[in-house]
Amino acid sequence: MKLRIASVLVALAAVGMVGPPLAWAQARQTSTLTGTVTDSTGAVLPGVTVTITSPNLIGGAQTAVTDSEGIYRFPAISPGTYELTAELASFRTVRREGLRIAVGNTITVDIPMDVSTLSESVTVTGESPVVDVKSSAANTQLDSEILQNLPTARFQPDVINLTPGVTGSVAFGGSQSSNALLMDGVDVSDPEGGSPWSFFNYNWIQEVQVVSLGANAEYGEFTGVAANSIIKSGSNNFSGLFEYWRVPGSWLSDNTQSLPEDIRADFEPAEINTNWDSTMQLGGPILRDKLWFFTGFQYLKEITRPAGFTGGFETERSPRFLTKINWAPAASVRVEGFFEADKFDVTGRGASPTRPPETTVIEPSPEVNWNGRVTWTINSKTLFDLRNGGYDGYFPLEPTPPLTREGPAPHFDSLTGEYSVNAPYYGRFDRTRNVMAATLTRYADNFAGKSHEFKFGFEFERSKIRNESGYPGDRYYYDYGGEPYVAYLWEGYVTDAVSKRASVYAQDTWTVTDRLTLNPGVRLNLNRGSVPALGNVFSTSPLAPRIGLAWDVAGDHKTVVRAHYGRYYDALLGQMYEFMDTSQQHPNITAAVLAAGGCANGLGPNCVELDRFEPENNFGIDPDIKHSFVDQYLIGVERELFTDFSLQLQYIRRNFEDFVAFVDTGSIYQPVQRQDPGPDNRLGTPDDGEFLTVFNLTNPGNAFRLLTNPEDAFRRYNAFQVVGRKRFSNNWQTNASYTWSRTRGNVNSELGNNAAGGGAEGLGQTGIFANPNEGINQVGRTTFDFTHQVKLEGTYRVPWLGGFNLSGVYRYTTGSPWGRRATIRGLDQGQATVRIEPRGTRRLDAINNVDLRLEKTIPFGGHYTAGFYIDMFNVNNQGVHNSEIERAILDVSGTTFGEPRRWIAPRSYRAGFRITF
Repeated sequence: MKLRIASVLVALAAVGMVGPPLAWAQARQTSTLTGTVTDSTGAVLPGVTVTITSPNLIGGAQTAVTDSEGIYRFPAISPGTYELTAELASFRTVRREGLRIAVGNTITVDIPMDVSTLSESVTVTGESPVVDVKSSAANTQLDSEILQNLPTARFQPDVINLTPGVTGSVAFGGSQSSNALLMDGVDVSDPEGGSPWSFFNYNWIQEVQVVSLGANAEYGEFTGVAANSIIKSGSNNFSGLFEYWRVPGSWLSDNTQSLPEDIRADFEPAEINTNWDSTMQLGGPILRDKLWFFTGFQYLKEITRPAGFTGGFETERSPRFLTKINWAPAASVRVEGFFEADKFDVTGRGASPTRPPETTVIEPSPEVNWNGRVTWTINSKTLFDLRNGGYDGYFPLEPTPPLTREGPAPHFDSLTGEYSVNAPYYGRFDRTRNVMAATLTRYADNFAGKSHEFKFGFEFERSKIRNESGYPGDRYYYDYGGEPYVAYLWEGYVTDAVSKRASVYAQDTWTVTDRLTLNPGVRLNLNRGSVPALGNVFSTSPLAPRIGLAWDVAGDHKTVVRAHYGRYYDALLGQMYEFMDTSQQHPNITAAVLAAGGCANGLGPNCVELDRFEPENNFGIDPDIKHSFVDQYLIGVERELFTDFSLQLQYIRRNFEDFVAFVDTGSIYQPVQRQDPGPDNRLGTPDDGEFLTVFNLTNPGNAFRLLTNPEDAFRRYNAFQVVGRKRFSNNWQTNASYTWSRTRGNVNSELGNNAAGGGAEGLGQTGIFANPNEGINQVGRTTFDFTHQVKLEGTYRVPWLGGFNLSGVYRYTTGSPWGRRATIRGLDQGQATVRIEPRGTRRLDAINNVDLRLEKTIPFGGHYTAGFYIDMFNVNNQGVHNSEIERAILDVSGTTFGEPRRWIAPRSYRAGFRITF
């Protein structure tokens, strides 16, 4: 431990971080406004009084005085629109109106002042910088106009997919579960696997900052993106919203015409029974300038049937409530916090073309979320921020009544790819997460350059995880053409685990010259995972260096060249160690079914045991295990071409290393030759393929599953981006981007592949490094390798007839790569599904989609606006596999080979009404 502490101190000294001691930290919620005041000759003006005001600035007007270098600074202001006033005796007063400041940015506004003997002033309106020339990070801002006006699904975790280069929640070559999803700075993703856990109302979000490319040391625990959503606050003005929208079932089209007739005959189009949502919210002052509130309520009801599903409907009922308080108890102190409660109640979960109604599950899931924060501006150069937040909840997954955990046992047919009889699993998953965090920010002028903004931080996270799962009836049958041939006998498991993470970081924004800024930083995580009987079983202490530069090319704050290198580690996730709690894990037995009548846990005369895994004493974690990470390289340029519009070009490279995966050090496999049964999955037919090498288990019952870092595990991502952004002004706004990318490796990007999960083709206990059959042909394009991504998002305010808004989202996404797999039978371990073709041998058709919104707004009563809107989704009614969600095609040989697993939603219309004030 002494060596680790010494290493941290050396690292801090190496980036020049001399100053106050470490304090606590978390994702940035505020912004910085700074600049230099000069006279008409360009000489700096000390002693200028600069004042900012805004209806969103609790505590009233804030004032700063320029220092000896003529610099003023407001270090912690909330996102919003501001008015700035600069005053100095004998000089003309300068006012800047309409300054728009987004979350997490440093906005530089220089102020020239002219000498005047009179009491004069000059006012500049509507000029707000759009380029952050102090940061080497290329962040994406999703402001309220974008969020509220675009025709989107309005599912809050999906907003990250509006970001250039992010599709299917896969960001820049990461996995679907490698993102940090933050609400007011609190990570609300699952501490067990990283997927979204808490779902907030879309209307409660003021804006979102998506951080990844060039993210500084404040941000950690992700290898995809960190998306920080800012919850709306009250203000000195009362404001509110009522919204109701509905998607009538008769407004849903059929887009299955492109399917072959034989498939379409059994592939039912999507259907809507009921789909509506209602929101009410109100915010305003309790005490003007001192105490504000914001509160909201939502109720969502959705009864739908996905395309290809021939059974009943999937139903969701979701009530949600939130309240947030902002308080200014003193001129230098700000307090805020929120409390949210909801229930995610679903029946028919898992419905798909291969999952009929009896194989779906029900999921009633209650939870609460909270956060509290205190910000203390100690003086004009020192800021302290303290937070505590987290959530508590659970979700059960139970067989759909009248079926139960007790049985009957589920079946899966390897010839048809279909499930039957009962749900293939049951479970209950409990989560509690709490994070204490803070930052201390210190500004130092005239020290090793012009100035420094030092940030020192500490975070402590504690998460409790309890998982329970098993097979209904304690067994699961693999069939072939309706006849069972392999049975998996398992009475399930219960695991308890606790994650503890302590993080320290130091970050500097070092203004070397007026035009050059360096962003050195370092972050250290101390990760510890424990289970009840064994205590700490997982331990890593990764150190993440970051270094970047931002060059203000012309010194006019309109063009910046950025370059950045950073190392980013995955979060500490329960999947990495919870398996070590074996006290309530039962043996997993593979048996051959010899005759009708099935198997019992004692086997019986109809079954013979092929293999057995005893969890106790057969799990281990490499004592030298390292935490998985990505090394990220960014170089780019951004230019403000005209007012409120910037164009960005950048190259991105990301190398994913030290994947955490299971290997089996006890089993011995013998290579054998077996014939590919062809696309029909039947040997002895004309489509049979060549013989290939597969692996036969020669010593059943001797598996030892060790979690380690396989040397040959890798994934590589390269991309080039062109991004144009126009903030809303002059009646229009847009985000436009083109991303060319390539993602290749033997570790796929599907859910769980950042945390020793990911299913049979992932990094789990029977994955590609634990079972050599799963490793066959795994090197190739990942499932979410989209070569071309085009996104056009925008709104135009048409001034005719009193005004109406026309908004749209266009996206073009290259189809997902895939390749055929087949089930090889007749092995001593029963069967194995192997990859016949590497991913990338084939590609699905591209998604070429247009969504539109037309909204008529009617002002009334002085402060009220009514909006009536129609959304049209999938305007051209394209019928194609939905490769933006997950593996979209049935790729295993058999009677359903090549059929859709996920189908894009057909053309539909949503009618909505909202009143705002």
